[in-house]
Amino acid sequence: MKMRNIKCYLAGAVLALVAASGCNSAEVVEPNSWYSENFEVLATSWRRVGDPNAEGSFFKFTFDKVPLGVSYYNGIVSVYNYVTDVETGQEKQMQLPSVDYCLEPGSNPPYYYSVKYDYAICNDGTIDFLIHVSDYFTEAFPLQTLKFRVAIIW
Repeated sequence: MKMRNIKCYLAGAVLALVAASGCNSAEVVEPNSWYSENFEVLATSWRRVGDPNAEGSFFKFTFDKVPLGVSYYNGIVSVYNYVTDVETGQEKQMQLPSVDYCLEPGSNPPYYYSVKYDYAICNDGTIDFLIHVSDYFTEAFPLQTLKFRVAIIW
């Protein structure tokens, strides 16, 4: 009999917590402000950092047209890369960081490498978009025009 009472009290406490959490949930998730922007980075706008094919070399583009003032310390910044789904042909958004695994066309034996797309939020109000290629293959890497979306909530 005692165990049944404890189970009833626990079930009641769980129900009370669920009901209480649902009452004020709109206040918790409703942001003060938000911002979203879509843009393209042209293939010619990427800048190589470091010597070609040198250890630590990568590509970078600095974007300075977003309101990062308050959100740098008190917000959330998410960045997405628009890509075309290979199976469906439809556009989709991949949240950064993301990694693509590639096969060098025409290589014999096959040469596989990876490309990591990432970003860094800077305290000067800019966002650095980064491309890291495995084996630091940055001399002849075929840069492309890429579409991104920045979403900021604060």
